[in-house]
This record gives sequence, C-alpha cells and structure tokens, in this order.
Amino acid sequence: MNMVKRVTKKEFESEVEDKQTEGYKIVSKTGTVCVLEKRNLGKALWHILILILTIWFTFGIGNILYLLYAYFVNVDKIEIKTKWFEVKPKWSILKRW
Repeated sequence: MNMVKRVTKKEFESEVEDKQTEGYKIVSKTGTVCVLEKRNLGKALWHILILILTIWFTFGIGNILYLLYAYFVNVDKIEIKTKWFEVKPKWSILKRW
C-alpha cells in the first residue's frame, strides 16, 4: 500500500518520528520529503493454511514462496511531504455574525 501524507514544516519531523515508532524504516529523506517503508512476513493464519493445504505437494516450498511475497512485494510505503504553502484566510464571513 502506497500512501502520500502532506504535513506542515513544523509537523514534518514529528510525523517521521511517529512512523518510525510504528515500525517503519527510512528509505530516503531530504529536507521536504521522507519515504518510509514497513515490511512484514505475512499473516500467521495464511502460513498455517498454506502449510496444511500444500505440505504434501510442495514440502513447505509454498509457505516459503508466500513468505517471500509478503516480504518483498507486499510492502507498506508512506511518503511524507511538506506542504508548499499554507492558506490562512485573513477574514471570514462567519466573523461578522
């Protein structure tokens, strides 16, 4: 799953630190963009199901293939970017009432 998140310059560092505490690793980082990814080894339920259904035919190779798929293909990526500008209205219609 790829996701892009836009934050202000003040929130940029704290957002990157928050994602690191959630288990994400930094792939690349510049002053305005940070790319993080989180790899997994697959879900235990799927490993058990694949093991039960294919152990007689593949001798566990199907389970290893699922592990490799989950680790290399099914990667969560987040791209955190700073906003180019922040729009702050000088006045509002609602302030009159």
